Amino acid sequence: MAGTAEPREPRAHLLAGYLDRVDGDPAATPDAVVVRARTLPRIERALELGAVSACLFAGDAVEVAPHHREPADGLVVGLVVEGSVTVTRGEQTVRLGPGDVAFYDNRSPFRIRTDGPHRYLVVRVPFRRMRGHAVDEGAVLARDLSRHPSSSFLAGLLRQVVDLPADCSTASAGYLGDAIASCVHAVLADSGATDAPTSHVAALFSQLTAWLDEHLADPDASTEALAEAHFLSPRYVRRIFADHGTTVSDHLRRRRLEMVRGELLDPAHDGETVAAIGLRWGFRDPSALSRAFAREFGTSPQRLRRGRHPEA
Repeated sequence: MAGTAEPREPRAHLLAGYLDRVDGDPAATPDAVVVRARTLPRIERALELGAVSACLFAGDAVEVAPHHREPADGLVVGLVVEGSVTVTRGEQTVRLGPGDVAFYDNRSPFRIRTDGPHRYLVVRVPFRRMRGHAVDEGAVLARDLSRHPSSSFLAGLLRQVVDLPADCSTASAGYLGDAIASCVHAVLADSGATDAPTSHVAALFSQLTAWLDEHLADPDASTEALAEAHFLSPRYVRRIFADHGTTVSDHLRRRRLEMVRGELLDPAHDGETVAAIGLRWGFRDPSALSRAFAREFGTSPQRLRRGRHPEA
């Protein structure tokens, strides 16, 4: 008889496309999310903000257990836009309401559950965009972060991401991703989740990175040159940078790429080719520059420049 049928049991679905662009590479293996729900959540929008990925999900009651084939390459930040979401990681469980944020990663299994209609923004921030320091997972993952002022600031910024226009320019997107990464780092600092080095080592690290920043255009800048300039052993220099979650070569590459990006966005350099700008900052091979730039910022140098001249 009509209206008397038993409600169907939720079925397990495999939702592909969950933050499925790794470092801007569409060929990368997507993460998979096992979803238990009567209706499959829909993706309202997906954004690439430089190296930061964002995806807005909407749906009804659902349970999600992400399955990742690869090691963690960054933190995931979840913002509840509407409804409520429960995040469980090991024995830790946090229930989030509208405007609340949670951090998690794929180093250990976690589950996300909602009991009704919801909208949930998921943002992935690569570790390399968070200025070093190892993260103490227990201090921040799947915990209530609302008591930290920086958490409210991050939530406000992510809420603006939800309302970003679809035609958000490539040029501005990278800066917005940088702002999100900085806010995430602020929450980590407030939570005591970063391993703070001693003041002496921190001061030395600042001195070493300042020297590197002054020698970005020098093709001979290296760990050995840095160590010699400061009367240190290369091994000790490598250890200092490792304690800050990076290496000399990574710092040079990242800062040189930032200089290239700055000049590509500066109208004063419109008369120069991408290759010429890259060469000035130590990139002798334009193809290598393009690949490194895309990994760092999620777009190519050419697309970034065209974003300033959409009519071109």
